[in-house]
Amino acid sequence: VLALIAVGVPTAAAERAITVESSLALRICVDPDNPPLSLNRVGGQPGVDVEIAQAIAEHLDLQPRLVWVDTTYGGRALRRSLLAGQCDLFMGLPVDPAAETADALALTAPYYSTGYRLIAAQEHFKVTSGATDLREARIGVERQSGAHMRLERIGSHLVVYGNQREVVDAVARGEVDAGAVWLSDVDRLLHGRTTAIRPLADAAPDRSLRWS
Repeated sequence: VLALIAVGVPTAAAERAITVESSLALRICVDPDNPPLSLNRVGGQPGVDVEIAQAIAEHLDLQPRLVWVDTTYGGRALRRSLLAGQCDLFMGLPVDPAAETADALALTAPYYSTGYRLIAAQEHFKVTSGATDLREARIGVERQSGAHMRLERIGSHLVVYGNQREVVDAVARGEVDAGAVWLSDVDRLLHGRTTAIRPLADAAPDRSLRWS
């Protein structure tokens, strides 16, 4: 779940499925575990994406109805939710003009910029997010994540792991020179680590790892 809204244009099949009750609600697809953008947890702050979606619903004089969708595998999540008629809009998708079609999707202007940060152990702090290092360094990524797909396109030397915690563990063990971690997850995943692991010095994610 990334950085803008994708609005679904209902297909004929989806329109037939809309009841009188649902026509008074704005069904909002959003990731349940992507703080600070969205979070489905008792006692937790709902997140920026949820608040924006609720404001959109209020502006349209509709009741917001949240549909929690795991966006680990972005394309699959989109097909099984928005494109399947389960919601009317999807919060936090990346800017990708190729995804916009006349009969299925319409994208709004971007409202938030985020991305992946490269993290490294002390001995690899000289690695940067510049184009040369992104191709030459061994970089740990989460399987089928945005970082995996983006870095694969530019020919980076990738080592693929099952999740971001495994990526951080690999950095700590020295299996990779750096790891790509979603910006809002960096502090949580590095908290309490005894190995000296830090985000790389250049704070802004490189264009290859940035969404806006």
